[in-house]
Amino acid sequence: MDLKETPLQNAQVVELNFKRLDAALAESFKSAMVDILNRGVTKLVLDLSKLEFMDSSGLAAILSSLRSFSSGGGEMVVCGAEGAVLKLFQLTKLEKLIKICASKEQADQYFA
Repeated sequence: MDLKETPLQNAQVVELNFKRLDAALAESFKSAMVDILNRGVTKLVLDLSKLEFMDSSGLAAILSSLRSFSSGGGEMVVCGAEGAVLKLFQLTKLEKLIKICASKEQADQYFA
């Protein structure tokens, strides 16, 4: 799982360094997100800017991560979603459940 973690002023960024989040990666993604939560991260920005495709398994993995962070007292926002990935959030109306920001900086300000 190729994830890059970077601290911001108000949150931790997790950048997905792959183009597809689908059934092949969904379980390992969820596991990696639980590991991040277990390390005490409570404000997370999930950077999807390199993601070009996501299927329902990938979307379910993101929702599972959102629930894990919420139940653990944390919060997660998404940034960088574009094209087909952003359309999937819009078609499923999940942008009402998941805060979607245009950039990491905007997401960091959300947590300020």
